[in-house]
Amino acid sequence: LQATCEINHLVGTAAKQGMKALAITDKGNMFGAFKFHSAARKNDIKPILGCEFYVCDDHTNKSVKDDGHNLVLLAKNQNGYRNLCNDLYVVFGAHFDHEVVRNVFFLQTMF
Repeated sequence: LQATCEINHLVGTAAKQGMKALAITDKGNMFGAFKFHSAARKNDIKPILGCEFYVCDDHTNKSVKDDGHNLVLLAKNQNGYRNLCNDLYVVFGAHFDHEVVRNVFFLQTMF
């Protein structure tokens, strides 16, 4: 784990500080999205959902070492959330490693 936080505590603290919006980004997945979204809505905070992706030039070319770089994508609206979920579905459906790796071309066609 990169970082851990209790979602209810995080949202509660944000509410006490008067924050109107709060974001959460999971690394390579969006497992915390549902609980976070529910907690934020209960506290009248706009939830911003995102995911940290690993992007490389060509994930299919195993002859070249390409560790890529990190890219955090945030959903602007419900359509953006669907796009993130769809990309994660494609990645996990293709049986990639535990890290989400997409190529630059795919991301350009997605947005």
